[in-house]
Amino acid sequence: DLRLVRRSREVGLKEFIAVMKKIKRQGDGMVRLGVLGMHKWYSSSHTDHTDEFVNKWLDDYFMIRIGSNMLVDQCIALASVEDGGLGHPTGIVDTNCDIVRICERAAQYAKALCEVQLGRSPVYSIETSAWDSPTPHEFSYIPRYLRYIMVELIKNSFKATVERSTDDANLRARPVRILVSSDSMHCGIRVSDQAGGIPFDVGKRIWSYLYGAAGAAGSVKLARGGGNNSDGVPIATPLAGWGVGLPISRLHARYLGGTLILCSYPGMGTDVSLFLPTISR
Repeated sequence: DLRLVRRSREVGLKEFIAVMKKIKRQGDGMVRLGVLGMHKWYSSSHTDHTDEFVNKWLDDYFMIRIGSNMLVDQCIALASVEDGGLGHPTGIVDTNCDIVRICERAAQYAKALCEVQLGRSPVYSIETSAWDSPTPHEFSYIPRYLRYIMVELIKNSFKATVERSTDDANLRARPVRILVSSDSMHCGIRVSDQAGGIPFDVGKRIWSYLYGAAGAAGSVKLARGGGNNSDGVPIATPLAGWGVGLPISRLHARYLGGTLILCSYPGMGTDVSLFLPTISR
């Protein structure tokens, strides 16, 4: 599409931005299609490639897409409104990004999804801690990518907590705790639940693209309800997604120079920690 942009002295930025937006739209749903396509090939072909090879290939592919999408987003955000952009002087970077507010909004969104999909939602709390920082939890960052990561992490904890609880009283006794901690150079966010944890023998699968709804079969479809379809294939829902939220979130964290770590305590719960370097103002 970029090659189709006319070149002349009369052509301005407006046509280029229009092509950028078209490229962005064409990429919608690429994560689902990429995982489904790879799973179909992997399950139907006689290949010597291992799960590790497939996951590494998809990691590399999606990392390239994250970088490309970030460049496109920045281009559109910087362009003037007259040229079809957003006219933001700093692009997709928010020089006063409020981390606590992002976590609160992500938790509220996940809570609403639980209410719609499961009929109830867990209680949660957000705690803060700062060290030697004049404006704790507020610094230059890219909010949309941090929001994506936090929504995925909190959705997982909320869903697991609801499904683990036997009744409303038991649900209230399993609060999800979100901790936001930062100093002048780094930010750490931890999501802790009491949803029973993940058995050690299946722990590595959480980072794989070959399990969950997207990897179950090519007939996976998005549905308002949950559970399985008539063939026993897991159905993707807005709450459960396609089962690739954790590996994609880890890639976003890596691209931003951070790390995403999951610690499971079978029989008790799970702690997921996100560590990110802050962007200097």
